[in-house]
Amino acid sequence: MNKIIIIAVVFIFLAVGLGYFLGKTTSNPTSVPTPAIEVPTLYVPPPTQRVFQNPTEVATIEPTNAPSSGTTISPVTIVRGFYNSYFDCVNSDEANAPGKNRIQVCGQRHAQYFSAAFYSKVKEAYTHPYDPILCAQAPPVSLVVRPGTVIGNTATVFVLEKYVNQTTLTVNLEKSQTDWFIKDVQCPQ
Repeated sequence: MNKIIIIAVVFIFLAVGLGYFLGKTTSNPTSVPTPAIEVPTLYVPPPTQRVFQNPTEVATIEPTNAPSSGTTISPVTIVRGFYNSYFDCVNSDEANAPGKNRIQVCGQRHAQYFSAAFYSKVKEAYTHPYDPILCAQAPPVSLVVRPGTVIGNTATVFVLEKYVNQTTLTVNLEKSQTDWFIKDVQCPQ
């Protein structure tokens, strides 16, 4: 009989304790559940590595090698950070203000991501409405970066753009010492 009472008391304590715990975590608006999957962070260069510092520098920006931390960041991380930042830029009020050229504003702001040859291609687009980075005249609804391949000092990363249909851009990168730069964006045919 004593064993049954002890088991019943233990069961009641466990039920009360578990109920208290569940009630506290579900009714407390300040508690934050731990995510089941770790969400990767996007790479956006810190302000000290950005070429574009203020609006007065827009006309003088040329591609430069951002200071290297000595650690190589993966091509997928570079492309994800670049397109995240570029997408925000082309949708910003500043880039779409009257008299502003969206491709020029955003291309110059992101020049540190480009090889010199690709930056020349971007600068040629300043006089055209076609964006060689997005392969379109208007920004897509959304972008998804997918891994590709890395062979030596070259890499390929895929960017899925969603408009009415989905298109895939092929982003080619080249490595210069420890840093990856966008060498070209191949648009779908």
